[in-house]
Amino acid sequence: MVSTRSIARSDLPEVVAFIARLQADPTQYIGYLDTDADAIREQLPACEPLGLDGVIAATREGRLVGVLGTDWDTDPARVWWHGPLVDDDQWDATADALYAHACALLPTGGLEQELFVDARNERIGAFARRHGFDRERSSAILTRQLEELPSIREVEGVVVRPMADTERNAVAALHQQLFAGAHRPGARLDEGAQRFVLVAMRGDELVGYLAAERQEDGQGYLDFLGVPSTARGDGIGERLIAEVCHHLRDAGSDRIHLTVREDNHGARRLYGRLGFEHERIGVPWRRPRRIR
Repeated sequence: MVSTRSIARSDLPEVVAFIARLQADPTQYIGYLDTDADAIREQLPACEPLGLDGVIAATREGRLVGVLGTDWDTDPARVWWHGPLVDDDQWDATADALYAHACALLPTGGLEQELFVDARNERIGAFARRHGFDRERSSAILTRQLEELPSIREVEGVVVRPMADTERNAVAALHQQLFAGAHRPGARLDEGAQRFVLVAMRGDELVGYLAAERQEDGQGYLDFLGVPSTARGDGIGERLIAEVCHHLRDAGSDRIHLTVREDNHGARRLYGRLGFEHERIGVPWRRPRRIR
């Protein structure tokens, strides 16, 4: 019979090795976790708001057979599941036990739930359907090494710099217009010690922004890139991407990654011109908020 419990810090070496081994397999890969053991060791204690208390391990006859992490917030009211990662002949039963234990940790007001996995992770797809998740549009995960940087091309009349406090409302409004219902609202784009926002300004006019972060493992993540329709085609997006690559390498990052809709061919061509390479196709699964 499988048993489940929150992990302790002393469990980290075994749990990290378990996750890293399964993450290397595309049919097991979970999008919110890294593939590198050192990075995973940093990620697990940073799960909000419970830290390691929100990371559930499943054991069968004393052997570790599964892990599921919880990372949730109330704005937006959503939980991002880090798993389930399972290595067990009774995969479904183990995954369900992990999920039941983790769901009991969530606030009673209910949260939207999200999974993000490699498109080849068919078992998670079956798990998601069984628990009332719907499949959303797929995204391409792209990466770029930062050893060599893209050149920064000037755009006439446009200045790129860190966002000022007086520009927060304009950035939030543009973010809402372009990414309504996104996982992070505009007012919180730079919330976090390693998060930042760059803006592109033409005089007093906001003509683009980019939100990014330097993650716990030191890698860069490009979270949002937004340019209003009236300013597209001027090279502003390319300028913002080049600037963030330079910023992140100066901060010590050696790699940056991002997700973009699989069918957004224009954006993928832009990133390709700037040295980003295709890593995998990711599939989000979402379950609506339900009051318990």
